[in-house]
Amino acid sequence: MKNYLAISVPLSKDAHWFNLLRKALSHVNVRWQKGHYHSTIAFMGEMPQASMLQEYFSRQTAPTLTFDKLHAFSTSSEHILCLTSSKPSAAFMSLVLTLREQLIEAKCLPPQDFLLHVTLARIPIKAIALDDLKALIAPICIPSFTMTLTEVKHIIYKGDTIKSWELPL
Repeated sequence: MKNYLAISVPLSKDAHWFNLLRKALSHVNVRWQKGHYHSTIAFMGEMPQASMLQEYFSRQTAPTLTFDKLHAFSTSSEHILCLTSSKPSAAFMSLVLTLREQLIEAKCLPPQDFLLHVTLARIPIKAIALDDLKALIAPICIPSFTMTLTEVKHIIYKGDTIKSWELPL
């Protein structure tokens, strides 16, 4: 059963830079993310043991992460427009990469690279070329902002939350 772990990112869709982004893409067929902004830690095909996740997250504290740039990349069917960090904190990367190693060891996650991003929107590939999309978002200045990320969710793909954890400060 497809499932994933995500760390919640409490973005405001009313932020000035977000309004500028929507205006810049107003003529493009964009499907904006509706709430639950997050960074996916791991997208898995197999369900990990609940006890393993509980033990792991009980030993973690909430990491901080500074966001400072927009990015776009393509999958086989769509472009992903996202927010990211040019210098992710060591605490955030340790939380993510250590957990991913454990999930790979437990055969819940195939070995794959981690791409830190918070999806803001999805755009059909036929709607715009990736280079043109990047050109549209390039002039938008994201003021650097830091957030403490306190919530992790285990979610069934396109379904319900299985469990969530509050990471202490």
